[in-house]
Amino acid sequence: MTQQHSPCATLSVVIPGLQSPNDRRRTRRFSCNWILPVVLHLPLASRRIEGWVRNLSETGIGLTIAEPLVVGDTMVVRLRGAQNRLLTVPARVTYATPKDDGTWSIGCGFDRRLDPETLRSLV
Repeated sequence: MTQQHSPCATLSVVIPGLQSPNDRRRTRRFSCNWILPVVLHLPLASRRIEGWVRNLSETGIGLTIAEPLVVGDTMVVRLRGAQNRLLTVPARVTYATPKDDGTWSIGCGFDRRLDPETLRSLV
């Protein structure tokens, strides 16, 4: 049985003046209203990790995964969005925080900025 995906809604927007003083985000983030799986390939560790996208921007991605990563870890992020569009982009872990349910909240910065068209095709 395949799950049908509906278009993603913009649920999280960073507005200057309303973010916390510690928030360094410079680009608008998009949260999906469906489950968007992601696969992380960590070539230096010969590991493959599956997880879920929490949010996505032109400069990075927020993830939920089942195991910890270390700030600075490098990876290749692979995810498939609307119209079956595949994104493969190198990234680096910027934060890793354990959650109460035993999963990890991971933030990654992309090595290159996504163009707006690519971002729209994914969300």
